[in-house]
Amino acid sequence: MTTKADFYDGRGRSAVWLGSLQGDADPETVRAVACGRLVLEATDPFTYADAVIDLLDVWADDDLGHGYHPRDGWPWPWPDSRDTDWVFTFDHGRVWITTGRAWLPARTPVERWNAQNETAERKDPMTEDSEQSSHKTVFDLLEARQRCPDCDIAIGEEHVDGCDVARCLINGGQQLSCEADHDCGLDVWSGWWPGTLFSELNPGEG
Repeated sequence: MTTKADFYDGRGRSAVWLGSLQGDADPETVRAVACGRLVLEATDPFTYADAVIDLLDVWADDDLGHGYHPRDGWPWPWPDSRDTDWVFTFDHGRVWITTGRAWLPARTPVERWNAQNETAERKDPMTEDSEQSSHKTVFDLLEARQRCPDCDIAIGEEHVDGCDVARCLINGGQQLSCEADHDCGLDVWSGWWPGTLFSELNPGEG
């Protein structure tokens, strides 16, 4: 069954929409992808946001469906996340998921979703009342750099070998210094130097 998912940083009116997936976008399928697992297990917003960006590209590359970046605009015919099957967000040090009713931690077993949410009225999870969400994207908050400052590729393109900006998609560290026995994957330039998203959205932390 084809499902859709929206990804945010934060909740309520300050939430930043990071992108969306179309396909079998349930948590278990997302977790089966290396960068999707990094999304669900992230403990800081920088790692989470970077992994979401990678997931949007990998989703299409692996023929799992379509990934939609904020630069492409809001992809659904409905105006908010009320009718999206799965909504993921990072908030207070962990990833949360909802089907439009109750928020549960990302580690919650899938079989608990129906029992947890069947009695609650579905609403847009990214608003604090019934008003339409503005779908504020991180591109609205920060001025993205159009090209990687090291290897000069454009937003959405894969970093070249040897680029010191490229991140390991398994552990989030720098690819050049990663000594783990695994394939680091193909990281793409998101528009921000690693750490910028975290510092800008969380001033005074880090």
